[in-house]
Amino acid sequence: MFAGRKKTIGTTLDELRDIVAPIASRYNVRRVYLFGSRARGDYTKDSDFDFFLVLDYDRVTLTELGSFMTELEEVLGSRVDFAYDSANEAFKTRISEDMRLIYG
Repeated sequence: MFAGRKKTIGTTLDELRDIVAPIASRYNVRRVYLFGSRARGDYTKDSDFDFFLVLDYDRVTLTELGSFMTELEEVLGSRVDFAYDSANEAFKTRISEDMRLIYG
């Protein structure tokens, strides 16, 4: 599925910001944070990208979120997972130390 795509191992936060920001700006996404192994720096070549999204819930649609995810996967050449600001507080507390602002 991601054959021939850019390798993502070693992508810096600044490089990731340059990749994600123009894509996120086209969707109803207020902020994007990276969390998980890629944010901590302990990822492997098979690690996905975990993004925490702050959304404009009055305007965003499921179709837009699906398109946003697909576009990120194609550009990053890797699987992408989303978590949302509507997640429970325990989850948000658990990931808060890892979160790195990418967009917004």
